[in-house]
Amino acid sequence: MRLSTRITLSIFLVPPLLMGLFGALTVNDERLALKSILHEQGNAIAQSIAAYSVEVLVSEDYPALEMALKTIAHESDSIKLVEVSQKGRVVARYGNAVLGNVLVSRADIMLYNSSREKQKLGEVKLLISEQNNEAIIAKRIKSMIIHMGIFVILFSLILHYILSRVVVKRIEKLKLLTEEVIATELSGRVDLSFLRKGSQDEIDVLHERFSSMLDGLHSRDQARIAMLTEIAAARSLLVDVTCAMPSALIVVTREGLISFCNSAAIGASENSTESMAGRPLRAAFPYSEENIKVILDAVRKHKAINRLPMVKQEGGQTYFFEVAVYPLSSAVKGGGVIHIVDVTERVRVEEVMMQTNKMVSIGGLAAGVAHEINNPLGVMVQAAQNIERRVSESLETNHQAAMECGITVEAIRCYLEKRNIFAFLNDIKSDGERAAKIVRSLLEFSRNSESKYTPIRLETLFNQSIDLAQKDYDFNKNIDFRQIKIVIEVDPDLPPVPMVRSQIEQVLLNLLKNSAQALMDKIEMTAGGDFTPQITLRARLLADRVRIEVQDNGVGFSEDARRRAFEPFFTTKPIGSGTGLGLWIAYVIVVDKHGGEMTLESIPNKGCSFVVTLPLALGGAR
Repeated sequence: MRLSTRITLSIFLVPPLLMGLFGALTVNDERLALKSILHEQGNAIAQSIAAYSVEVLVSEDYPALEMALKTIAHESDSIKLVEVSQKGRVVARYGNAVLGNVLVSRADIMLYNSSREKQKLGEVKLLISEQNNEAIIAKRIKSMIIHMGIFVILFSLILHYILSRVVVKRIEKLKLLTEEVIATELSGRVDLSFLRKGSQDEIDVLHERFSSMLDGLHSRDQARIAMLTEIAAARSLLVDVTCAMPSALIVVTREGLISFCNSAAIGASENSTESMAGRPLRAAFPYSEENIKVILDAVRKHKAINRLPMVKQEGGQTYFFEVAVYPLSSAVKGGGVIHIVDVTERVRVEEVMMQTNKMVSIGGLAAGVAHEINNPLGVMVQAAQNIERRVSESLETNHQAAMECGITVEAIRCYLEKRNIFAFLNDIKSDGERAAKIVRSLLEFSRNSESKYTPIRLETLFNQSIDLAQKDYDFNKNIDFRQIKIVIEVDPDLPPVPMVRSQIEQVLLNLLKNSAQALMDKIEMTAGGDFTPQITLRARLLADRVRIEVQDNGVGFSEDARRRAFEPFFTTKPIGSGTGLGLWIAYVIVVDKHGGEMTLESIPNKGCSFVVTLPLALGGAR
């Protein structure tokens, strides 16, 4: 049924009700009299039911109460509804409520105890209908119906026309709009089969459309929420992955502002990754302005950079980095991704490899040179010894040769002594023997020799090495060990380490000499200032290896000297003060003879630390 028809029929029923009310006014006096009688009867019946209901409510015999109400209602056809309620709840009822003129009578159900105190148990409600109207009222109502009927018919036709043209037509337009929204925006999310079905009126159709549209919008919102949840999870995963990377990752805009960076990119900054957003690149990129300019220029020109080397000095240490720049698509407003990799360890390893190769080459060359000069040194020392023998007074052949020349051996020796020739010969022998000793050391460490490995406790070895250093005359004539504080730190769980004792003892002695000389240089630099020289010997377990460290707080090494420290013949001491073989010999013993590792860590004017790593198994030795 169309909406206009339904509204018209609804209004068509209103005039008869109005006529009934008008007729009721004309017989007001009769109705008042009847109402008074009916009201008195209703009150009396209600009081009777209340008196009867006291015992029933106390015993809660509600079926018996309903039977009593039914009997009372049958005795009078005017009673339409009678009900008993207890504490606001209807416990017994008979009849139904009716429209029209009814009288309502109520009575409280009261219980009196022994002290005559009242207690309200419930309430009786009685509805009595006023249906017995006089014939006059009926005739008057009939006349009013005839006149009002003509008016209602005309009014309904006019109203139907107005509703069809004004209200229903607009509802139809709204219905078509909802169908269009559902078909275009929510297709696939809403069942569209109802769009082809008819409905009884326009309001029902419009209600269906709006309900379906709301369902579609809800479904679309749920899909969007699920998609946003997935996006948030993917973003969280991306952030976790990038922040877990050890290398720095920075995303910048064309303007050089940070839009994202991982934890490694922040460095020493106390800011979080969120607080870095929107800040300039230098906030998470503490390098030179020249490097920043190169990177931002590549981002703006949409140009990739694969490997841009950079160096940073911090805390007296040098760090090496490689930077890559990857431009982003213009679809995301351009910008670029900066990837920073710390290659300091790789550079250190490359330095060690280059140093090792260089030392192998130089070591071989040194051994060859030592072998070549060994014979001339022997000839030189032997010649000096022969000269001394040829002027010796104990040999008869020397006297005979001197007499043949008209001189005496004593005169020759007197002349040689006056001209310090014997002192020169002693110098030749002393320096020749010193050079021969160096040559023997080179030849010894250049050969693979069979040695006996025995397990040694490092704490004992440390103490013995310190005793040897303190008793070495050539060493101690320039060093006062009483000025140096020596600390020994050994892991109590450290097992004995297999080694050639004399060789590792030589390593420790050379390292102690190097540290002591550096400390003496530092004492001279401070000129009696507030400086406490200290050498620390440490040993601790590292899985299947042991780490030995000899640390001092002396003058340290420069970066160039640190890289060349283990080269043979390289020394930072003045000419004639050192051979440059001590650290090289220590390196050869540790690396070649024992299969270990040896590195040097140093900060200029702060001190240095020699780190020796030895295997606990003999398989590492060569």
